[in-house]
Amino acid sequence: MRLSRLRFRYGVVLSAILLSAIFSLLVFCGKLQIPLTADYVSVVGNVTANKNNDDNNIYEEIGSLNEVNDINHLERKLPEVAWLMSFPNSGTTYTNHLIQDYTNTTTATNYGHEQSTKDTTIPVFPNSIDGPFFRYPSWTLPPTYILTKTHCGGECDICQTPGSKEYNDTIDAFEVACCSGKRIFNSTKIRTSYSPDIPKRAVHLIRNPFDNIVARLHLKERRWARFEGKNEKKKYEERLDLFNDTISGFQAYCKFRDERSVKQEIHGRFLNNTLLGFIKEVPCYAEFIRYTKWHNHAIQLVENKGIPVLTLFYEDYATDWDETVNRLLRFLSLSSSKGGKATEFILGKQYDEFYVEKEKLAAIKLLQTLASPALLDLLQRYL
Repeated sequence: MRLSRLRFRYGVVLSAILLSAIFSLLVFCGKLQIPLTADYVSVVGNVTANKNNDDNNIYEEIGSLNEVNDINHLERKLPEVAWLMSFPNSGTTYTNHLIQDYTNTTTATNYGHEQSTKDTTIPVFPNSIDGPFFRYPSWTLPPTYILTKTHCGGECDICQTPGSKEYNDTIDAFEVACCSGKRIFNSTKIRTSYSPDIPKRAVHLIRNPFDNIVARLHLKERRWARFEGKNEKKKYEERLDLFNDTISGFQAYCKFRDERSVKQEIHGRFLNNTLLGFIKEVPCYAEFIRYTKWHNHAIQLVENKGIPVLTLFYEDYATDWDETVNRLLRFLSLSSSKGGKATEFILGKQYDEFYVEKEKLAAIKLLQTLASPALLDLLQRYL
């Protein structure tokens, strides 16, 4: 009988150890999310005061708070997410800095590696470790809406390439891309995707397509040089010389990309004969298709979700800064703070001279053919 009791006790202890190990493994892998409770504020306060605290809470799952020295803002209601939806190189960085500097509040991002804490990212919501993430966790929270950067897959070339497995050619796929990003855990990047129910409104940022395409290609080449070229010095120098920031560099890059894209289009029959006729005259035609489809999807998605949307044009920062900024602040229920200083807007380079007349006319026909009525109405100022 005594032996049986000992076996029973040892069995209970071993079971408890096993359950604890499974729990810890789930937390480490990011599969288990602790729900927000009424005690959330007090628990987080304890963690801030003592980083060795053993309470199970969201911040212990993702690591220490690092730079967060003052978390009193969590005593207030957490703000709701307002997406900043932008095709890359259309004024995202300026808009983010404007809100941060002018209101002295933090923004958010889908891309955890952009957070000021580099080892482990801190999410806006404790029950959503997959984002979005504070840009500056130690800054004051905005009272109602937190502007949250997402490129909705626009930064992913393969996601915009017909025929690829990752091709975002449906609204559902586009929505997933809008909710996707990366978080950092112990200095390691982990792909993430949060609930599509999180965003409650959206700012849709638009830039002149002719300028946006050239600026985006220049950014892509700079990124290639920074991340890939450094390992292949000769190839880096040759490519940098060929695909430079001049008109000839743009033309060379477009020729290189278009030859590959045409083969994909013909093989996969992704374009009809009318569109195939247009693209022969459009430099970097695949980029114009990506731009148009991206904005079509952005307009359709926010309409489907039934959330308020504010459409901003990049160029309006230069022509009517006061009205543009005031519209943005009102939409986010924000106001300028005492001592807040607005970031000076410097209009990005314009690239009209990069296109000859027949190229521009062909690009306009391509845009008019592919754009939805709602997008076409927004783009009239550029066509």
